[in-house]
Amino acid sequence: MFSARKNRQTQSSAATPLNLLVSQTRRRARPLIIAGTAAEVIAASSALASKFPLWLSSALIVGIPLGTAVGYERNKARLLERQLDQVYHFDRKYTRWLTRWTMREAEVEGYWSGTHRGEREFVALAPIRSWTWNINRRSDGDLPFSEYPPTLSNQRATRSGDGLCAFNQPHKLSSNLTFAVEFEPMLRPGEKAEISFDLDVPRFIPATLTTLRMRPPAKIATPGETEGCTTDIACPIDEFTQEVVIPERLGSRRHGLQVLRRDNDFIVEVEHIRQHGAFSVSRSILDNEPVWVMRLGRNHPPLSASYRMYWELPKE
Repeated sequence: MFSARKNRQTQSSAATPLNLLVSQTRRRARPLIIAGTAAEVIAASSALASKFPLWLSSALIVGIPLGTAVGYERNKARLLERQLDQVYHFDRKYTRWLTRWTMREAEVEGYWSGTHRGEREFVALAPIRSWTWNINRRSDGDLPFSEYPPTLSNQRATRSGDGLCAFNQPHKLSSNLTFAVEFEPMLRPGEKAEISFDLDVPRFIPATLTTLRMRPPAKIATPGETEGCTTDIACPIDEFTQEVVIPERLGSRRHGLQVLRRDNDFIVEVEHIRQHGAFSVSRSILDNEPVWVMRLGRNHPPLSASYRMYWELPKE
C-alpha cells in the first residue's frame, strides 16, 4: 500500500511544471556533461603521458570543466525563461515602466486632483491587439466623469514595425477609469512599442481624513488612516519606477511604502527594498514650491507584487 501511494505521489509531482522543467534541463544537459567529462579524461591522460606542454594540459583540465559548467547554466537559464513564459502565458515583457502621480488642490473641497505621467517600453511575446491603462474607483464620489471628466494629453505611441498606434479617450468601464492604445495590425512577436502620456484627473482622491472616512475601506487595509497609490506587477519588468509627488502645502505626512502579495504583506520584498535602498522619501522643489517625493526604483520586481505608496492626510 505504501509503495502504491508513493508511486501515485511520484506521478503527481512529476506532472508539475517545475519537475518537467528540471527533467528537460537534465536531459538536454546530459550530452554536454558526458562530452565535457570525456574531454577532461583525455586531457588528463595526455598530460600524464607528456603528449602536450604542461601549460596547455593545465588549461584544458581547468578550462573544459569550467566551459561545461557555464554552458550548462546558460542552457538552464534559457529553459527557465521559456518555461516561465509558458506557465504564466505572458504576451509581453516590459523593458521600462514609469508611473508618476503629481497631486494638487482640486476645485471640489475635500479632494485632491492628480496628474498621472506614464511611460512604457515593451516587447511583444505574442500578437497584441491593444495596450490598456486603468484605475479602480473605490466609491461613487471618486473620478466623476460628467462634472469633472479626465483629460489625456502629451500622448505618444510608436512601434518598431509597420502599422498604426491610436489612443482612445478615457472613459468609465464598470468601476474603472480606463483608456487603451489600439494597434493595427496587431503587434507581432518580437516587435517593440513605446507609449507615453499625461492623464489629468480633476477629482482624484480625498484630501482630508474627514473625506477619507466617508469612503469604503480599501480591500487590503493601509497602515493606519492613510491614503495611497498602488501599482500591481502582472508582467515581467526590467526597469520599474514608481513615484508620487505631493506639495508640502497640502499637509500630508508619515509617507511610506507598503508591499503586498496575494493580499498578504510581502516581507521578503520589503527587506530587499530596505537593504538596497530602493525606496526613498525626500523633499524637492517643483514649479518653485517645496514638495514631498516618494520614489521606488526596482529592477526586475517580483511577479504578483503590489507596491502601495501611502501618506497620512490632515484632519481638515
